[in-house]
Parts: sequence; structure tokens; C-alpha cells
Amino acid sequence: MNRTMLQDDAPSLVSPRSKTRRRRDVPASAPAPKPPDMESWAAWLIQAPLTLGVLGIIGFQLATWAPHYLNWPWFSDHDVFATLAQGWSEGRLPYRDLAGNNFPGTVYLFWVLGKLFGWGNTVAFYAVDAGFVLMLGAVMLAWSRRRFGQILPGAIGYATFLTYYLSLDFTRAAQRDWHGPFFVMIGILAADGWPGRVTRIVSALAAAIGFAFRPQVVLLFPALALAVAQGAWSETDDRDKAPARTARAVLLWGVLLAGFLALAFAPIVASGLGEDFLRGVKLTFYGSRYNKVGPSTFSAQLLLQALHLRHQPLAEAGVRGQTLVVVGDLPADVFLLHREQRLGVLPFDASDEEIQEAAEQVSDSSEHASLPFG
Repeated sequence: MNRTMLQDDAPSLVSPRSKTRRRRDVPASAPAPKPPDMESWAAWLIQAPLTLGVLGIIGFQLATWAPHYLNWPWFSDHDVFATLAQGWSEGRLPYRDLAGNNFPGTVYLFWVLGKLFGWGNTVAFYAVDAGFVLMLGAVMLAWSRRRFGQILPGAIGYATFLTYYLSLDFTRAAQRDWHGPFFVMIGILAADGWPGRVTRIVSALAAAIGFAFRPQVVLLFPALALAVAQGAWSETDDRDKAPARTARAVLLWGVLLAGFLALAFAPIVASGLGEDFLRGVKLTFYGSRYNKVGPSTFSAQLLLQALHLRHQPLAEAGVRGQTLVVVGDLPADVFLLHREQRLGVLPFDASDEEIQEAAEQVSDSSEHASLPFG
């Protein structure tokens, strides 16, 4: 008769060696405690404490910066643009009656602020710039939530930006060099986070506004076009039709960008200032008298910035055409640099006559004489 054996019956039918085997359905000892779930703990840390900590840093930075920031004075650049805007309002045309060599975006901004809040209103200008800072943070946090499902990545990026921007003094803050990229970045984040026809229009408008402030933002246009293309591709369910629809979306975006760029410069053209504008901007072209940047001047300025050296003009010494730079942490010596060559050494407390004599050893250039502060 056939017999079905259970596991408990096995020892009577197998070799004695099998008696040492334990039953598989009965544990030999109590199970070891499970290790803590590190992934769950890390997820909780990221979702709550770390996010709140970064947001707290952001709030503290803004709360300690904004009140005094609104009371800062204008830098000379701001005063130039404000003068152009007020002069334009009073019939003195920019780039013709009043000299200018920058793109008109900042002039437009000061013109609007002057009309709304009065000319020379420094608080209004810095309030607008602070608004740009807050807007960038809001968009970064919303974009981060949209793309990553949490705001922590955007908060970390925004806190990093604030750490840099809030440390600038009044000569560097609220400059067109950040206003232009600000608008383009808003366009990139909008097109990437909320793809659609509306955000394509918004991104084209933002790019045109940014270009009106600073033409260098064209370096960001490929990234913006890529964000538009990716958004259009993600909207298409039929993958066979996706390439054609994406190409049409990018082409339409390019047409909108061209149209908004034309509108951005329409006030200049309508006022008959097109040639005057081009003539003024031409002053800043490479190789012009205004822009003499070359390997030697670039190297000297890079050295100054890298070593955090302080220097001041020596107009009272009558020295022109050279650059006096402290090399390294040597307060006792000043090196006269010209065309990447060390041509002379002066004591730190050199007299005007000694400086003038050393300056005569080098030929004229477009650099400026300078000495470190004592």
C-alpha cells in the first residue's frame, strides 16, 4: 500500500545523520529584530524637519534683509538709467540727447516707476527688485513641487541663490545683469513645470523682456527652447505624431519670441532712435575704445578678484595707463603689471614721484593705476 510520509516520519526511514536536522516549520530560536527602516526615516526627515529647516533659513534671510534693503541709495548705474527715463519723459531723448550704451529694459523700468511713484523714488525701485527675488523663490518652490513632488530641491536652490544675492552691496545689487536672466529663468521654469500653450507664450514674453535688459541672456535661449520642446513632446500621446507636433510648438514659440522682441524695442524705433541706439551700443563692442579687455587686463582683474584685493585709483599721482597690483599677501611690495609681465616693484608706501617714475617705464594702455588700501 502506498504511504505518504510527513516530515516528522522521515527520521525513521533515513540514516541516523538526518536526526540532527531540525524541523523546517519550527524556528530554532526567536527571530532577530528587524533593522530600522532607514528609507522611511530618511523620507520623513526630508519631508518634514529638513524642509522646514531650509524654509526657516530662507525666511530668516529675507526678514533680516528686506527692511534695510528698501532704504539703500542708488548706485551710479541706477542714477544713469533713471536720468535717461526722466529725460525721455521730459522730451530729451535717450541715446541722442542723453548718452547711453545699454539696452533699454532698465530705462523702461525706471520710466514706469517714475510715472507711478515719482522720479527719484529709490524705495520703489528696490521694492520691485525685492519683488523679483520673492517671485523667483515662489516659482522655484512651485516648480520643485511640480517636478519632484516636494519643495525641498527648490528650497535648497533658492537658499543658495539668496546666500549669494543678499551678500551683494549697493554697487552690485538690483543690476540688469541679474534682471535679464531672472526673466529668462522664470520662462524656463514655467515651460518645464507646466507645459502647454499658455506657458509657451509666457516663456517667449519673459525671454524677450530679459533680452531687453541684457543681450547676454541669449546664452539661455537654447535651454528655454529645450524646455518648450520637452513640454510639447510630453503633451502628445501618439508617439508617431510627437516629433511633428514638437517641431510645430518650437517653431510657434520662436515666432512669438521674435514678435515680443520687436515689441520690446518698439518704443526705441517709434521714437526714431534706432540708429542712435545702435551707435551707442556699438561703443561697448569688443575692440572699441570703451572695451579694451585683453589677456593682460583680464588676467590682472582675475587676480584681483581671486585674491580679494582692494585697490583705489591714483588720479592724484597723475599716473595713467598702468595697473599697480598687490600679488599675494605681501603688503610691503606692489608689483607693476603690464602685458602679463612684472616690470617693476615699488614699496607699499611709495611716494607720488616714485610711482610716476615707475609708470614711465611702461607704454600707454587702457588700464588704470591702482594701489591697495592701507
